[in-house]
Amino acid sequence: MSAKSNAEFMREAIALSLKSAKIGEAPFGAVIVKDDKIIARGADRVKRKIDPTAHAEIIAIRQAASRLKKYDLSGCVIYLSSEPCQMCMAAIKQANIDKIYYACNKKDLEESDVLKRYSHSMLIKNKWFESVKMENILREEALESLEVWQKVTNEESKQEEKEI
Repeated sequence: MSAKSNAEFMREAIALSLKSAKIGEAPFGAVIVKDDKIIARGADRVKRKIDPTAHAEIIAIRQAASRLKKYDLSGCVIYLSSEPCQMCMAAIKQANIDKIYYACNKKDLEESDVLKRYSHSMLIKNKWFESVKMENILREEALESLEVWQKVTNEESKQEEKEI
């Protein structure tokens, strides 16, 4: 894939994370690409679906598998607004996705309180995951969704305090 295509796909994942942040969900977005075409999109919906597994990556993987009518997603690439948690990394590995591109890193998430608020356990070095190729791109562009999320959740917290 060309650098331009990678940037376009990553911007789509970042846009999904920004939409999630604006509605008070965790600021995570995912796009799965096969043959230079987006085949699946996912945005965090843990709160809305009341489902601890409704991470952007999981939603996108389910959609891709359904569209391709197979659970082996070899030949696909996933673009994530941030580094994946352990659950999502395991799902990506289990689905045989060829490569991960991510924008925000663990440090960015820690600085925004996302990890504290959502118990988003980041990737622990694991030999099983070593074969998955990962590359960091467009980090600066993805930071906006973390900032929006911080503002939205701070406003929600203030509103909850008023109601008490």
